[in-house]
Amino acid sequence: MRLPQTKTQLAFFTLALLLGPMATANACPQDLLDSLEDGAYMRPDEEPPIGVLGAAMAAAGKMTIAWTWAGTNESGPRIGNKEATTDEVTDQGYTFAATSARIEEHRFTFHLELDEGLDVELTLPYCDARADVLGPLGKTRMRTNGLGDVEIGALWNSALLEGYSHSYGLGLGLPTGSTNSTGINPGGGDGRLPYSLQPGSGAWSLIPRAHWLGQTEDWSWGYGGQYVLRIREGGTSWNKGNELELGAWAAHRINRDMSISLRLEGHHSRGISGSESTIDPLISNLHDPDNAGGTLFRLFGGFNFVGTSGNRFAAEVGVPLYDDVDGVQLGSTITYGLGWRYSF
Repeated sequence: MRLPQTKTQLAFFTLALLLGPMATANACPQDLLDSLEDGAYMRPDEEPPIGVLGAAMAAAGKMTIAWTWAGTNESGPRIGNKEATTDEVTDQGYTFAATSARIEEHRFTFHLELDEGLDVELTLPYCDARADVLGPLGKTRMRTNGLGDVEIGALWNSALLEGYSHSYGLGLGLPTGSTNSTGINPGGGDGRLPYSLQPGSGAWSLIPRAHWLGQTEDWSWGYGGQYVLRIREGGTSWNKGNELELGAWAAHRINRDMSISLRLEGHHSRGISGSESTIDPLISNLHDPDNAGGTLFRLFGGFNFVGTSGNRFAAEVGVPLYDDVDGVQLGSTITYGLGWRYSF
Protein backbone atom coordinates (compact mmCIF):
# COMPACT_ATOMS: atom_id res chain seq x y z
CA MET A 1 0.00 0.00 0.00
CA ARG A 2 1.44 3.40 -0.99
CA LEU A 3 0.62 6.24 1.40
CA PRO A 4 2.71 9.29 0.39
CA GLN A 5 1.82 12.52 2.19
CA THR A 6 -0.71 10.65 4.33
CA LYS A 7 0.60 12.18 7.55
CA THR A 8 0.24 15.68 6.13
CA GLN A 9 -3.33 15.04 5.03
CA LEU A 10 -4.28 13.46 8.35
CA ALA A 11 -2.78 16.41 10.22
CA PHE A 12 -4.88 18.80 8.13
CA PHE A 13 -8.04 16.79 8.85
CA THR A 14 -7.24 16.52 12.58
CA LEU A 15 -6.75 20.28 12.81
CA ALA A 16 -10.26 20.79 11.41
CA LEU A 17 -11.65 18.45 14.07
CA LEU A 18 -9.91 20.30 16.89
CA LEU A 19 -11.02 23.74 15.74
CA GLY A 20 -14.69 22.77 15.37
CA PRO A 21 -15.89 23.07 18.99
CA MET A 22 -14.46 26.61 19.22
CA ALA A 23 -17.25 28.01 16.99
CA THR A 24 -20.31 29.74 18.41
CA ALA A 25 -23.84 30.42 17.17
CA ASN A 26 -27.14 32.00 18.14
CA ALA A 27 -30.19 30.05 19.20
CA CYS A 28 -32.87 28.91 16.76
CA PRO A 29 -35.72 31.41 16.41
CA GLN A 30 -38.90 30.96 18.44
CA ASP A 31 -41.17 30.80 15.38
CA LEU A 32 -39.38 27.66 14.25
CA LEU A 33 -39.33 26.14 17.71
CA ASP A 34 -43.08 26.67 17.96
CA SER A 35 -43.59 24.79 14.69
CA LEU A 36 -41.90 21.66 16.07
CA GLU A 37 -44.82 20.65 18.29
CA ASP A 38 -45.62 17.57 16.23
CA GLY A 39 -41.96 16.81 15.52
CA ALA A 40 -42.64 16.72 11.78
CA TYR A 41 -41.14 20.01 10.58
CA MET A 42 -37.52 20.51 9.62
CA ARG A 43 -36.00 23.68 8.22
CA PRO A 44 -35.01 23.53 4.53
CA ASP A 45 -31.44 24.40 5.57
CA GLU A 46 -31.41 22.02 8.53
CA GLU A 47 -29.06 19.71 6.62
CA PRO A 48 -25.88 20.55 4.67
CA PRO A 49 -26.04 21.04 0.88
CA ILE A 50 -26.59 17.91 -1.19
CA GLY A 51 -22.92 17.61 -2.19
CA VAL A 52 -21.68 17.21 1.41
CA LEU A 53 -21.42 13.44 1.81
CA GLY A 54 -21.97 11.64 5.09
CA ALA A 55 -23.31 14.61 7.07
CA ALA A 56 -27.11 14.19 6.92
CA MET A 57 -28.84 12.34 9.76
CA ALA A 58 -32.04 10.29 9.70
CA ALA A 59 -35.14 12.13 10.90
CA ALA A 60 -35.63 11.70 14.65
CA GLY A 61 -37.23 8.35 15.44
CA LYS A 62 -37.70 7.49 11.76
CA MET A 63 -36.12 5.71 8.83
CA THR A 64 -34.90 7.89 5.99
CA ILE A 65 -34.18 6.84 2.42
CA ALA A 66 -32.21 9.09 0.09
CA TRP A 67 -31.27 9.20 -3.56
CA THR A 68 -28.49 11.42 -4.86
CA TRP A 69 -27.43 11.86 -8.47
CA ALA A 70 -24.05 13.56 -8.82
CA GLY A 71 -21.86 14.07 -11.85
CA THR A 72 -18.76 15.85 -13.10
CA ASN A 73 -18.09 16.94 -16.67
CA GLU A 74 -14.49 17.18 -17.83
CA SER A 75 -13.28 18.78 -21.02
CA GLY A 76 -9.97 19.70 -22.61
CA PRO A 77 -6.51 18.27 -21.87
CA ARG A 78 -4.64 19.71 -18.90
CA ILE A 79 -1.02 19.41 -17.77
CA GLY A 80 -0.65 20.42 -14.14
CA ASN A 81 -2.64 23.64 -13.64
CA LYS A 82 -2.47 24.74 -17.27
CA GLU A 83 -4.63 23.97 -20.29
CA ALA A 84 -3.03 21.93 -23.08
CA THR A 85 -3.78 20.78 -26.64
CA THR A 86 -4.25 17.25 -27.94
CA ASP A 87 -0.96 17.61 -29.84
CA GLU A 88 0.85 18.35 -26.57
CA VAL A 89 -0.64 15.16 -25.14
CA THR A 90 0.36 12.92 -28.06
CA ASP A 91 3.82 14.53 -28.11
CA GLN A 92 4.40 12.78 -24.78
CA GLY A 93 4.13 9.38 -26.47
CA TYR A 94 0.39 8.62 -26.23
CA THR A 95 -1.37 7.38 -29.36
CA PHE A 96 -4.70 8.93 -28.36
CA ALA A 97 -5.52 12.03 -26.32
CA ALA A 98 -8.57 12.33 -24.09
CA THR A 99 -10.88 15.21 -25.06
CA SER A 100 -13.87 14.92 -22.70
CA ALA A 101 -15.41 12.75 -19.98
CA ARG A 102 -18.49 12.50 -17.80
CA ILE A 103 -18.46 10.66 -14.47
CA GLU A 104 -21.86 10.15 -12.79
CA GLU A 105 -22.97 8.32 -9.67
CA HIS A 106 -26.38 7.43 -8.24
CA ARG A 107 -26.21 6.90 -4.47
CA PHE A 108 -29.07 5.10 -2.70
CA THR A 109 -28.76 5.53 1.08
CA PHE A 110 -30.80 4.05 3.91
CA HIS A 111 -30.58 5.80 7.32
CA LEU A 112 -31.92 4.50 10.61
CA GLU A 113 -31.77 6.20 14.01
CA LEU A 114 -30.80 3.48 16.48
CA ASP A 115 -30.80 5.85 19.44
CA GLU A 116 -31.04 9.58 19.96
CA GLY A 117 -28.06 11.10 18.17
CA LEU A 118 -26.86 7.77 16.72
CA ASP A 119 -27.52 7.01 13.06
CA VAL A 120 -26.51 3.95 11.00
CA GLU A 121 -26.58 3.92 7.24
CA LEU A 122 -26.04 1.81 4.15
CA THR A 123 -25.13 3.34 0.77
CA LEU A 124 -25.37 1.56 -2.58
CA PRO A 125 -23.66 3.50 -5.40
CA TYR A 126 -24.25 2.93 -9.10
CA CYS A 127 -21.60 4.43 -11.38
CA ASP A 128 -21.84 5.49 -15.03
CA ALA A 129 -18.70 6.82 -16.73
CA ARG A 130 -17.75 7.69 -20.28
CA ALA A 131 -14.75 9.27 -21.98
CA ASP A 132 -13.88 10.37 -25.52
CA VAL A 133 -10.36 10.13 -26.97
CA LEU A 134 -9.03 11.43 -30.27
CA GLY A 135 -6.24 9.92 -32.35
CA PRO A 136 -5.13 8.82 -35.82
CA LEU A 137 -8.22 6.60 -36.20
CA GLY A 138 -10.63 9.36 -35.18
CA LYS A 139 -12.72 9.61 -32.03
CA THR A 140 -13.49 6.69 -29.76
CA ARG A 141 -15.98 6.67 -26.89
CA MET A 142 -15.32 4.37 -23.94
CA ARG A 143 -18.06 3.69 -21.43
CA THR A 144 -18.74 1.56 -18.38
CA ASN A 145 -21.33 1.31 -15.62
CA GLY A 146 -22.07 -0.86 -12.63
CA LEU A 147 -22.19 -1.13 -8.86
CA GLY A 148 -19.53 0.88 -7.06
CA ASP A 149 -18.06 0.34 -3.59
CA VAL A 150 -20.84 -0.26 -1.05
CA GLU A 151 -20.46 1.76 2.17
CA ILE A 152 -21.72 1.08 5.67
CA GLY A 153 -21.28 3.59 8.45
CA ALA A 154 -22.39 5.26 11.65
CA LEU A 155 -22.89 8.94 12.49
CA TRP A 156 -23.05 10.53 15.93
CA ASN A 157 -24.68 13.94 16.41
CA SER A 158 -24.74 16.07 19.53
CA ALA A 159 -25.47 19.66 20.53
CA LEU A 160 -22.68 22.04 21.49
CA LEU A 161 -23.71 25.58 22.33
CA GLU A 162 -27.34 26.55 21.91
CA GLY A 163 -28.24 26.48 18.22
CA TYR A 164 -25.06 24.64 17.23
CA SER A 165 -24.28 20.96 16.74
CA HIS A 166 -21.54 18.70 15.48
CA SER A 167 -21.42 15.20 14.04
CA TYR A 168 -18.71 12.59 13.86
CA GLY A 169 -18.89 9.60 11.58
CA LEU A 170 -16.97 6.56 10.46
CA GLY A 171 -17.63 4.74 7.21
CA LEU A 172 -16.33 1.47 5.81
CA GLY A 173 -16.10 1.13 2.04
CA LEU A 174 -16.30 -2.41 0.71
CA PRO A 175 -14.43 -3.35 -2.51
CA THR A 176 -17.60 -4.43 -4.30
CA GLY A 177 -17.11 -2.31 -7.43
CA SER A 178 -15.49 -3.84 -10.49
CA THR A 179 -11.85 -2.99 -11.28
CA ASN A 180 -11.63 -5.14 -14.41
CA SER A 181 -14.45 -3.82 -16.59
CA THR A 182 -13.86 -4.14 -20.32
CA GLY A 183 -15.24 -2.37 -23.37
CA ILE A 184 -14.38 -0.75 -26.67
CA ASN A 185 -10.89 0.77 -26.52
CA PRO A 186 -9.20 3.23 -28.90
CA GLY A 187 -8.17 1.48 -32.08
CA GLY A 188 -11.09 -0.96 -31.95
CA GLY A 189 -11.69 -4.17 -30.11
CA ASP A 190 -12.57 -4.91 -26.50
CA GLY A 191 -10.06 -4.52 -23.72
CA ARG A 192 -9.61 -3.45 -20.11
CA LEU A 193 -10.90 0.10 -19.68
CA PRO A 194 -8.86 2.91 -18.06
CA TYR A 195 -8.63 3.27 -14.29
CA SER A 196 -10.87 6.35 -14.06
CA LEU A 197 -13.72 4.48 -15.78
CA GLN A 198 -13.69 1.51 -13.39
CA PRO A 199 -16.64 1.58 -10.92
CA GLY A 200 -14.59 0.22 -8.01
CA SER A 201 -11.60 1.51 -6.08
CA GLY A 202 -9.88 -1.87 -5.67
CA ALA A 203 -9.53 -1.32 -1.94
CA TRP A 204 -11.16 -1.36 1.45
CA SER A 205 -11.76 2.19 2.65
CA LEU A 206 -11.84 3.70 6.14
CA ILE A 207 -13.69 7.02 6.06
CA PRO A 208 -13.60 9.24 9.19
CA ARG A 209 -15.67 12.41 8.86
CA ALA A 210 -16.75 15.36 10.98
CA HIS A 211 -19.02 18.39 10.46
CA TRP A 212 -20.16 21.41 12.48
CA LEU A 213 -23.45 23.26 11.88
CA GLY A 214 -24.95 26.45 13.28
CA GLN A 215 -28.20 28.40 12.83
CA THR A 216 -29.68 31.82 13.32
CA GLU A 217 -33.18 32.96 12.39
CA ASP A 218 -32.68 33.01 8.61
CA TRP A 219 -29.16 31.66 8.18
CA SER A 220 -27.29 28.43 8.74
CA TRP A 221 -23.69 27.48 8.10
CA GLY A 222 -21.24 24.69 8.58
CA TYR A 223 -17.87 23.23 7.76
CA GLY A 224 -16.08 19.91 7.92
CA GLY A 225 -14.92 17.09 5.71
CA GLN A 226 -13.83 13.52 5.36
CA TYR A 227 -10.69 11.49 4.72
CA VAL A 228 -10.74 8.31 2.63
CA LEU A 229 -7.95 5.93 3.60
CA ARG A 230 -7.68 3.06 1.14
CA ILE A 231 -6.14 -0.31 1.97
CA ARG A 232 -5.50 -2.51 -1.04
CA GLU A 233 -7.58 -5.64 -1.32
CA GLY A 234 -5.54 -8.85 -1.43
CA GLY A 235 -4.96 -10.04 -4.97
CA THR A 236 -5.46 -6.72 -6.73
CA SER A 237 -2.61 -5.09 -8.64
CA TRP A 238 -3.84 -1.52 -8.28
CA ASN A 239 -6.20 0.68 -6.30
CA LYS A 240 -7.41 4.24 -6.27
CA GLY A 241 -5.53 6.44 -3.81
CA ASN A 242 -6.39 8.24 -0.59
CA GLU A 243 -8.62 11.34 -0.74
CA LEU A 244 -9.09 14.38 1.47
CA GLU A 245 -12.16 16.63 1.20
CA LEU A 246 -12.80 19.77 3.24
CA GLY A 247 -15.43 22.45 2.80
CA ALA A 248 -17.54 25.23 4.28
CA TRP A 249 -20.98 26.57 3.40
CA ALA A 250 -23.64 29.12 4.27
CA ALA A 251 -27.38 28.87 3.57
CA HIS A 252 -30.15 31.47 3.67
CA ARG A 253 -33.74 30.53 4.53
CA ILE A 254 -35.99 32.35 2.03
CA ASN A 255 -39.22 31.14 3.61
CA ARG A 256 -40.49 28.29 5.73
CA ASP A 257 -39.91 25.67 2.99
CA MET A 258 -37.13 27.00 0.79
CA SER A 259 -33.44 27.96 1.15
CA ILE A 260 -30.42 28.69 -1.03
CA SER A 261 -26.77 27.93 -0.28
CA LEU A 262 -23.21 28.76 -1.26
CA ARG A 263 -20.41 26.27 -0.66
CA LEU A 264 -16.62 26.14 -1.10
CA GLU A 265 -14.97 22.73 -1.39
CA GLY A 266 -11.37 21.58 -1.62
CA HIS A 267 -10.51 18.07 -2.77
CA HIS A 268 -7.12 16.35 -2.92
CA SER A 269 -6.51 12.86 -4.33
CA ARG A 270 -3.39 10.73 -4.43
CA GLY A 271 -4.33 9.13 -7.75
CA ILE A 272 -3.54 5.48 -8.57
CA SER A 273 -1.36 3.10 -6.56
CA GLY A 274 0.04 0.21 -8.61
CA SER A 275 -0.91 -0.67 -12.18
CA GLU A 276 -2.72 -3.26 -14.28
CA SER A 277 -0.50 -5.21 -16.69
CA THR A 278 -3.31 -5.64 -19.25
CA ILE A 279 -3.77 -1.86 -19.61
CA ASP A 280 -1.24 -0.41 -22.06
CA PRO A 281 -0.25 2.98 -20.55
CA LEU A 282 0.64 4.40 -23.99
CA ILE A 283 -2.81 3.96 -25.58
CA SER A 284 -3.94 7.31 -24.15
CA ASN A 285 -3.24 9.55 -21.20
CA LEU A 286 -6.27 7.97 -19.45
CA HIS A 287 -4.61 4.54 -19.60
CA ASP A 288 -1.47 5.74 -17.78
CA PRO A 289 -1.77 5.32 -13.97
CA ASP A 290 0.63 8.25 -13.46
CA ASN A 291 -2.08 10.58 -14.82
CA ALA A 292 -4.44 10.54 -11.84
CA GLY A 293 -5.01 12.60 -8.73
CA GLY A 294 -4.48 16.27 -8.01
CA THR A 295 -5.99 19.23 -6.17
CA LEU A 296 -9.31 20.86 -7.03
CA PHE A 297 -11.18 23.78 -5.46
CA ARG A 298 -14.82 24.36 -6.47
CA LEU A 299 -17.57 26.86 -5.72
CA PHE A 300 -21.17 25.57 -5.50
CA GLY A 301 -24.58 27.20 -5.52
CA GLY A 302 -27.48 25.19 -4.14
CA PHE A 303 -31.22 25.03 -3.55
CA ASN A 304 -33.19 23.16 -0.86
CA PHE A 305 -36.92 22.58 -0.56
CA VAL A 306 -39.02 20.85 2.10
CA GLY A 307 -42.06 19.17 0.60
CA THR A 308 -45.05 17.51 2.21
CA SER A 309 -45.24 14.11 3.93
CA GLY A 310 -41.56 13.92 4.79
CA ASN A 311 -40.16 14.70 1.31
CA ARG A 312 -37.08 16.90 0.83
CA PHE A 313 -35.47 18.00 -2.44
CA ALA A 314 -32.10 19.58 -3.15
CA ALA A 315 -29.92 20.59 -6.10
CA GLU A 316 -26.43 22.00 -6.49
CA VAL A 317 -24.14 23.18 -9.30
CA GLY A 318 -20.40 23.81 -8.97
CA VAL A 319 -17.61 25.33 -11.06
CA PRO A 320 -13.83 25.00 -10.62
CA LEU A 321 -11.83 27.80 -9.06
CA TYR A 322 -8.47 26.04 -9.17
CA ASP A 323 -7.59 22.77 -10.89
CA ASP A 324 -4.09 21.27 -10.62
CA VAL A 325 -3.90 17.71 -11.98
CA ASP A 326 -1.09 15.20 -11.59
CA GLY A 327 0.38 14.39 -14.99
CA VAL A 328 -1.77 14.79 -18.11
CA GLN A 329 -5.52 14.69 -17.50
CA LEU A 330 -8.80 16.41 -18.38
CA GLY A 331 -9.88 19.61 -16.66
CA SER A 332 -13.06 19.80 -14.59
CA THR A 333 -15.71 22.08 -16.11
CA ILE A 334 -18.95 21.67 -14.13
CA THR A 335 -20.21 19.53 -11.25
CA TYR A 336 -23.89 18.96 -10.49
CA GLY A 337 -26.04 17.14 -7.99
CA LEU A 338 -29.71 16.41 -7.44
CA GLY A 339 -31.21 14.68 -4.42
CA TRP A 340 -34.38 13.48 -2.72
CA ARG A 341 -34.93 12.32 0.86
CA TYR A 342 -37.99 10.75 2.42
CA SER A 343 -38.58 9.98 6.10
CA PHE A 344 -41.26 7.66 7.43
